[in-house]
Amino acid sequence: MLRRIATALVLFAAVAALLAAGRLAWAAGTALVLLLGSGEWGRLCGLSGRARWGYLSTTAALCAVAILAHPAQWVFWQRAGIFAAAGFWVLLIPAWLARQWRPRPPLAAALLGWLLLFPTWFALIGLRDAGIVWLLLPLGAIWLSDIFAYFGGRLFGRTKLAIHISPKKTWEGLACGLLAVIAFALSLVALGYTPPRIQPVWYLVPWLLLVAVMAALGDLFESMIKRQAGVKDSGQLLPGHGGVLDRIDAIIAGLPVAAAIGYAAGWLT
Repeated sequence: MLRRIATALVLFAAVAALLAAGRLAWAAGTALVLLLGSGEWGRLCGLSGRARWGYLSTTAALCAVAILAHPAQWVFWQRAGIFAAAGFWVLLIPAWLARQWRPRPPLAAALLGWLLLFPTWFALIGLRDAGIVWLLLPLGAIWLSDIFAYFGGRLFGRTKLAIHISPKKTWEGLACGLLAVIAFALSLVALGYTPPRIQPVWYLVPWLLLVAVMAALGDLFESMIKRQAGVKDSGQLLPGHGGVLDRIDAIIAGLPVAAAIGYAAGWLT
């Protein structure tokens, strides 16, 4: 537990430092997370040897091209990636989880990894560009739902949510997490701490609630992929936490959906 807390504190400090350092540092730092996640994803997909290094190298090259791209090209690929990922999570993932499909062959699974990781990177940058509050609101909802789902499940959990994917998760825990997000959003509305571009202000509630639901699906999806790969954690980089994908699984699903709604509603520019 102490290792887990220490790692969490280090990660929090690193994120805060990158946010304060400016856009380029944030883009580069989050690109590193993307690269580490792609390495773990390649392992989960069964890529090994030169294939895995080739996948990682191609991911790094695509990141470099994106960072150096003309602003208009960046905006096009950013929006396209975010909306594609949001559609994937909202329309396809519920059925994917229900049927427990396996991403195969390895090349198709590798391409799926890019669909999951690049839009997350785009969303992390786009939300920060709109203002740090736009990034912290969905991240806060994701983290809050995760914490309350964990403790709510331990206290009240009776009914399994997806026993063949993640045996410890329960519907009661999920409900506690979502109720915490609703309370968080309503508190912000009542206190007037909402971005002025969200009109009417109560739209904040369904926005953050949907983000939390997507985050739960992201958690389940990564658990399913790990179970299919026969591993407990996506990696061992983070003491007490496992791998990078183990820490960002909920963010991978939640942030692209948050950004897609923001762009579609005209909240983000």
